[in-house]
Amino acid sequence: RIVDADPTYGGTADSFDAQFLGPINDVQFTSMERVDHYVVDFSGATLPYAVQLDLSYTDMSGHVVNPSGLSKNVSWRDDTLGGTYRVLLTPVNLQTFPEMKDLKFYVAVLSGSAATVDLSLVPGSLRAFDANGDTVTGVSVNVALVRGAAGLN
Repeated sequence: RIVDADPTYGGTADSFDAQFLGPINDVQFTSMERVDHYVVDFSGATLPYAVQLDLSYTDMSGHVVNPSGLSKNVSWRDDTLGGTYRVLLTPVNLQTFPEMKDLKFYVAVLSGSAATVDLSLVPGSLRAFDANGDTVTGVSVNVALVRGAAGLN
């Protein structure tokens, strides 16, 4: 559950639930600005066609959020027993990503607190591919915590 301080955004004054089928909606995405979340972005000289990575976490439950459904698909699973998210990024309609920044996504912290939550890349799990399925080297990932109310950039 994500605490929503402004009743005009979520329908109720205290929270909303992100456990539903379908993408997170604009109301919930806006409310995410007021909770702790992680920004996961990429850099490198060669733009990949698809990316797969595993993120390990402690003391949290979360929701992987795609900020740009027009440019990419974000598929993810939560292995709650092992404390790992597996995330797969692919372009929409078999197109290519225009820029490296288009690979960025978020992980909203639904429970836990920034003082105890840890989200990090599982070493060796980042895999980038070209359109033929061949490995793209030189791609790196950055996972950064953003405190609630700081906004999404």
